[in-house]
Amino acid sequence: MSRTVIYSALSLRNRPSGESNSEVTLLTAEEGIIKATVYGGAKSKLRSHTAPYNSGQVWIYRDPAKDSRKLSDFDVKSWRPGLRELFERSMAASAITETIIASHGGGGEWSKALSLAETALDTLETANEEKCERILVRFLWRWTEFLGIQPEIWGQSSKFQALSLSEAKALVTNIMAEAIGRRLASWEW
Repeated sequence: MSRTVIYSALSLRNRPSGESNSEVTLLTAEEGIIKATVYGGAKSKLRSHTAPYNSGQVWIYRDPAKDSRKLSDFDVKSWRPGLRELFERSMAASAITETIIASHGGGGEWSKALSLAETALDTLETANEEKCERILVRFLWRWTEFLGIQPEIWGQSSKFQALSLSEAKALVTNIMAEAIGRRLASWEW
């Protein structure tokens, strides 16, 4: 039995671990959210490959004796450099990835979660400042549907049919805050 597994993945977060290593958090289509160690210093090619928002195929080596995972290779299919070029894009992309992490990757239908996240990030990559907020709110609204916590508001009252952007943001924030342990309640929009 091989200890190396190949995943379709999106890099959500990359944090320092120890003196020269880092820990990458990935959303995979096969197992949901996993964490793996990336060995090597600042000049390691894997360090740049595992930057947040990159997606593609990853090779993960699992050591059952140490119960650890090591990222051994990453074939990046989408780099998404546009997300780092504009502050609003970067903030919206960060909100998307942190929401995914906080909600444990959606809890089961990981290939659908990965598709939803990649679609939102791809759309966000070329968005102007004004559209970034709308894309984020749309992702959050679809994510509440994906989690099964989206309220049925459209038939209840006519006041919900013409929500302004600020009202939609407040509504989605409140719904997500209830679902994810009140983490979003403190966010500044």
